[in-house]
Amino acid sequence: MNIIHVIEASATGTLSMVEMLANQQIKKHHVTVVYSVREETPSHFTQLFDPRISLVYVDMKLSRFLPAIVRLRHVFKQHHDAIIHCHSSVAGFIGRLALFNLPNRCFYTPHCIVFMRQDISPRKRYLFVLLERFANIIRGKYIACSQSEADVIAHYLPHADVHLVENALDIDPIMPYQKQLDSICEPLFNIVTVGGIRPQKDPDSFCNIAQAFMSSPNINFTWVGDGDTQSRLALERSGVVVTGWQSRGEVLKHLAFCDVYLSTSLWEGLPVALMEAQAIGLVLVVRDCAGNRDIVLPEITGKIFTDVYDAIACLQHVISHPKEALVMAKNAQQAVPLRFSIERYVNAIEAIYLQ
Repeated sequence: MNIIHVIEASATGTLSMVEMLANQQIKKHHVTVVYSVREETPSHFTQLFDPRISLVYVDMKLSRFLPAIVRLRHVFKQHHDAIIHCHSSVAGFIGRLALFNLPNRCFYTPHCIVFMRQDISPRKRYLFVLLERFANIIRGKYIACSQSEADVIAHYLPHADVHLVENALDIDPIMPYQKQLDSICEPLFNIVTVGGIRPQKDPDSFCNIAQAFMSSPNINFTWVGDGDTQSRLALERSGVVVTGWQSRGEVLKHLAFCDVYLSTSLWEGLPVALMEAQAIGLVLVVRDCAGNRDIVLPEITGKIFTDVYDAIACLQHVISHPKEALVMAKNAQQAVPLRFSIERYVNAIEAIYLQ
């Protein structure tokens, strides 16, 4: 097969999935990755991909909307037999418009579709629904990364062709960082989250939770990532260490040093950082939201909270009951290779391509 991946959100979990999928597919197929660059795009972006993969840069910023469509259309015409796989909202919209009246088959993985956002008004959500319905008329099958996302797509786009393929995780780079969870029973002090400092991750709640533990000097909070300047300053005033953007290896080192992964996210697709934390062996304490609840089984592979006060209570329980927390961490760690294997992911995607 000839496969073209189109990615504008070239960072964080979306990039992880495209990188992993393309590097596996090149073993059997011809693969091209058409990409754009964001501020948080890793400086070594091109080195993440197998050298046999063709990399094509297209500026897909919204300010370059029309030129991006023209450029993508030119690329697609050169590969009339290629399967087009668009990733995330901007590339999904621009890519499908560029395919108008072209013969290529198209697949779209939103990696947390825009309808899941909790920081927009009903009117704005309806506008996004209309835009998505318009793009869907042109072309495409949806590949949702979680059951929550599949349900949302089916709700707003009842005539869409939706398939579910949960995200996967490459365990090999993580193995050197995995904790041995057989005899750890000391109190847990180091609490971490990973991601951009933006409304989706709800840094305000993270601040409030950290402030509740400021009188406990041995309990440390770390935010691995960067983003909104004012929110970053608020986190730092709350005693949170903010690392700035880190390479994947650096992120894994931070996770390995910590004990508890705290997610205050308001919505997610299927968060790769949470899967990585599971694989390393952290205790998961996460907000009850789409994406998070698709990964964590309450009291079996982690704790789920509903608000700040509930989160503080969950953390206090985990800190004071380390043996109980250890059992949840072990359950989560053991589940990862079974549920989130690369082979399962790649085979499921290819099966959808061939339908």
